[in-house]
Amino acid sequence: MELAKLDNLVGVPILGCQALTQRAGSSVGDLVIAFTAETQLSDEYAHLNDLYRDVELNATPEATGYLEKNRRIRAVKFKGHRSDALLMPLSSVAYTGVDPSEFQEGDVFDTLNGHEICKKYELPVKAGTAAKSKVDKAFKRVDKKIFPEHLETDNYWRSKHILDPKRVAISTQKLHGTSIRVGRVPCLRQKGWLERVINRWFPTADHTYDAVFGSRKVIKDINNPNHSHYYESDIWTEYGKQVADLLPDGYIVYGELIGWTPEGQPIQKGYTYNLPHGKAELYVYRIAFINAQGTLADLPWDGVKDFCLARGLKWTPELYRDFPMHIDGEHVDPWLGSRFFEVHEDAWFYEQPVPLSDKKTVDEGFVIRQDGIVPTLLKAKAPEFLQYETKLLDKGEVDTESAA
Repeated sequence: MELAKLDNLVGVPILGCQALTQRAGSSVGDLVIAFTAETQLSDEYAHLNDLYRDVELNATPEATGYLEKNRRIRAVKFKGHRSDALLMPLSSVAYTGVDPSEFQEGDVFDTLNGHEICKKYELPVKAGTAAKSKVDKAFKRVDKKIFPEHLETDNYWRSKHILDPKRVAISTQKLHGTSIRVGRVPCLRQKGWLERVINRWFPTADHTYDAVFGSRKVIKDINNPNHSHYYESDIWTEYGKQVADLLPDGYIVYGELIGWTPEGQPIQKGYTYNLPHGKAELYVYRIAFINAQGTLADLPWDGVKDFCLARGLKWTPELYRDFPMHIDGEHVDPWLGSRFFEVHEDAWFYEQPVPLSDKKTVDEGFVIRQDGIVPTLLKAKAPEFLQYETKLLDKGEVDTESAA
């Protein structure tokens, strides 16, 4: 599309983002590779395609790109126009041995023929490696099989074709905090030598149900007496204790913690949602049942709400319920980049959104859900939110979610 003040560049909408690309040498209908904001390109890819700003890092002498040494694609504005994606020709991956002519629209990859192409950009986080190694060696009562991480939520625009057009999809407010999971799951028992001997003739239970907490990636099993924890206290454990007794055996609650840490720091800078200093709140977005064999089944969305209502828990506000064909055109695109609480009457949201705290911020976006034994979950992020995230990463600020 034509953009004001840009003579040599045009805007290309892609996956909810916009790429600025050279007018010359490109035509409508060309198949290209798209990288969205906060993707980190591999050193090999950036080197061979002369994308580094530092000419000494590029394959072609004197060739100058625009990526810094971290090879991160940033969400920025150029002459008033947003740029939060990078378009590259198919030939840019020819060095991997893949025939570019074989690519089809919609293909997704991060590695080709053993060559890493890209990955999600994350700030390096310092960890207590010596203490952590003790945790890794300790007896584990629970693993990912019976306390699985939350599902990956793919980009809505890239994957909306997987939604069943004949079934209703549900859009909820995407809150910006830190993921938490709390479960009463079957934990492995550590048997003493006498019990192991007795088990030769009289088997005893291998598992017992107990409360387990976790962040997005880390299991925090504080009830394991043999576990040498490398953390003393954390928000996931502290809040998990408040929820655990509300759960029946075999259930796992997944949700978003927003507000403040026990130490009084914002869980996410600029997104404390008007909560009093030092207070956090949980908003549930998924509930699943799991057995000792690791078989998992989710409650439908209305079941999630009923479960929460019966226990005094909150759920992420439901904004729309409609068939997929109406979701983006009527219910997502017009409201991305707004403050949901302030527009909810005009937008006809089903439930009142959680209000934002900082007047300079906008809501992160939507999560679009379609129920199943395991639900399909897709996310639509606001471009303005991507720019906000980019500015924090530019400052090297590690958020609570990444540090977990």
